[in-house]
Amino acid sequence: MANIDLSQLITAEQKQAQATATLRATFEKATQAHLDAAAQEHGYDNLMTAISYADEPAVARFQADGKAFRAWRSLVWEYAYEQLSAVEAGTREVPTLEAFLAELPVLEVPA
Repeated sequence: MANIDLSQLITAEQKQAQATATLRATFEKATQAHLDAAAQEHGYDNLMTAISYADEPAVARFQADGKAFRAWRSLVWEYAYEQLSAVEAGTREVPTLEAFLAELPVLEVPA
């Protein structure tokens, strides 16, 4: 009779924890891509490049953009993590990525 290595067994709780981690990572990656894409649409390499202008007063337009992107980033991540926590708590169904991204706060860049 073969011995079973109990250390190799995966419990239902472990499977659920892995599924939750995978779901969270998928939504986090999509959220970051959404942020970067918006920055690229406004002529920046990515979100971090846009935000880097927030404290640079040499060109007022770039500084205003940087501040807008920085504030938007915070609002987006706050909302995203609240919603992911609701999914994990079972108080919200798992949305599609497209629906989730459409729910995120809207970027308001000064004219």
